[in-house]
Formats: sequence, C-alpha cells, structure tokens
Amino acid sequence: MLLARFSARGAVGVVPWRGAAAGGAGGAGGAGGAGLRGHGLSRLVGFQHVRCTSSSSSSSSSAAKFASYSSMKVALQNAVDSEDYEAAADLRDACETIRSELNPREQFLIARLEDLQDDSNDTRTRAEAAASLAEVGTEELVAETISNQLATLHLDEDRAFAEILENSLWTLWLKAPEGRPDSLDLDAEMKRGVQAMAEPKMLPLAIKMFTSLMERAPSWAEAHNKRATCHYLTGNLDQAVADCKATLAINPHHFGCLSGLGMCLIRQNRFPEAKQTLEEAIRVNPTMAGIRATLDSLEKAIAENSEE
Repeated sequence: MLLARFSARGAVGVVPWRGAAAGGAGGAGGAGGAGLRGHGLSRLVGFQHVRCTSSSSSSSSSAAKFASYSSMKVALQNAVDSEDYEAAADLRDACETIRSELNPREQFLIARLEDLQDDSNDTRTRAEAAASLAEVGTEELVAETISNQLATLHLDEDRAFAEILENSLWTLWLKAPEGRPDSLDLDAEMKRGVQAMAEPKMLPLAIKMFTSLMERAPSWAEAHNKRATCHYLTGNLDQAVADCKATLAINPHHFGCLSGLGMCLIRQNRFPEAKQTLEEAIRVNPTMAGIRATLDSLEKAIAENSEE
C-alpha cells in the first residue's frame, strides 16, 4: 500500500527532464548564465562557424586526436607519479606533437578542458572554461569531460558551479552532432520542437518533429530524450521508457534522462528499477537535491512495504 501511494502521488517537487521545455536547465541563460557572458566568448563566433561547416571526416579526425591526446596526458601523469622520467619526457614530446597538429579551435578546446580539469584553478576560472566549452565545443569532443567533472562534486559544494556544468552539458546536448553539413537546419528544427513542447496542445506536433530528427540524425541523443519527455507529458509511459533507454544507449551520462526514466518507472510501479535508475542519476550528478530526496523517499517506501 505504501508503494502504491508513492506511485500515485509521484515525486512532489521534482520535475523530470528539468528545463526540458526551455531547452535545458538554464533556459535562456544558456551555457554558464548571463554572468559569464562578455568574458571573451563573443569573439569566438568564428569557431562556431567551423562546427557548422566541417565534414564528418574532419569531425572523426578531431575526436580521434582528442582521444589520443587525452590518453597520452593520462599516461604522462602516471609516468610522472611513478618517477619514470624517461617515459614522461617521451610522452610530453608526443603530446606536444599532437597539439601542434590541432587547428585553432581544437587547441582552444584543449586549453579550456585543461583549465576545467585543473583543481588548482579557482571556481570562477573553471566555470568560465565550462561556459567556453559549451559555446565552442560539441558533445562529441568535450561533454564527457564536463560530465566527469560534474560527477566529482558533492551535494554541499558550490551549487552555482554545478549549475554551470549542468547548463554547459544541456547546451552541448542540444547541438546537432559534430560535422553534419545540415547542422544549422537540425539546430533550427530542434529549437522549433522545444518551443512546441512548451504548449500541451502542441505536444503531438513536437513528437513528430523529434521523430524526424531521430530519423535524420539517429546518433543525436537529445532528439530521443526530447521525444521521451513529450511521451511522458502525454502519459505514454511505455514509449517514454523506450526513448529514455535509446537516449542512454547513446549518452549514458545524461542525468536529465536518467531522472526522467526514474520518474517513468515509479509511475509504472517498477520500484526496484526506479531505485537503480535514480541511484545512477545521482552517481552521474550528485548535486541533484530533488532527485536525491525522491530516491530517499522511494527507499523508505520500499523498506516499509517489506515490513508489512
């Protein structure tokens, strides 16, 4: 009975896919909020143009170079920690070689990623780095690093910094996949879909828009996630769950989708699955107080139900 009442009342005060109708957490504030605008981001508009016109082959090349550079940086740090200075010198030279082959946009992104990951930097510097990455980067190149930084935070840490990381991820997720020649058209269609889903009577149209985006760009996780949101809002929980799972197969770090999937499962009375899903959401983003409260309530309800 306790679990049935929990399912019926839902998670009070928790909105799945927070900020979904506004295009992601932060809405009009965009990546990092208005407070970080004006810190040199406007002069980087040319880099955005590079994203829109680059080919899929150059996109794959960028991703490969980023992956190679990142793995070598980890190996370099391990060599330094183990005092293997000969290996460290070789790895340092290899890192510099790869970095010299990057184009200006890629070099900028690498520098800002390092600013974000450097714990010796103050919060403002790291927040500005995250906002810059959202402005210039794409999900394929920088989102995983930002997600990893978010996962290291704690509930009682600077909530403003956590929100900037969240907003940066929403901004990246809402961008069409890197290297698409039709990225401007895809971005515009996503924006129209988000606007449509803000009106309940427009949800069927929004579903059609996101379905079209899923067909045109199957690897775009956010197209799947947005359709999941629409299905949840219309009460089509089975389809919402299916779309959530498709989203997470592409982007397992999507804390918004994990939260939404947990809410769907609660409404379907699938409480053990809901508990596991919300636990994963908290692991990915430990600063979500509302989801943590929902998880606590669910765990108590499960425990009390087992005692009846």
